[in-house]
Amino acid sequence: MGEKAKLCEIVEGVQFTVTSDDAVPVKAIILRDALEEFFGANEEPKSWLNTYLQHQDVIDRAAAERHRRDAALTLTVLRADRPEDFHFVASERDA
Repeated sequence: MGEKAKLCEIVEGVQFTVTSDDAVPVKAIILRDALEEFFGANEEPKSWLNTYLQHQDVIDRAAAERHRRDAALTLTVLRADRPEDFHFVASERDA
């Protein structure tokens, strides 16, 4: 996928890179609130990274879809207050 995922030094969350449809690397961050709300992470930073790694395929897909909807963004940020970014998470969890 690109650069290795790591804790973000600027905000509470995990930064990572996905590849867009046109094979361009897209920098992305999933914030702590989204990791806790949608994936069950706890307040510990180590948990955020572990949770990202456990759900990497779903989170990467959410970041790629978010970038596809707004390709003008230079950084894709996934937050809990934008549940539309994770519309497929609930349906996959409930299946």
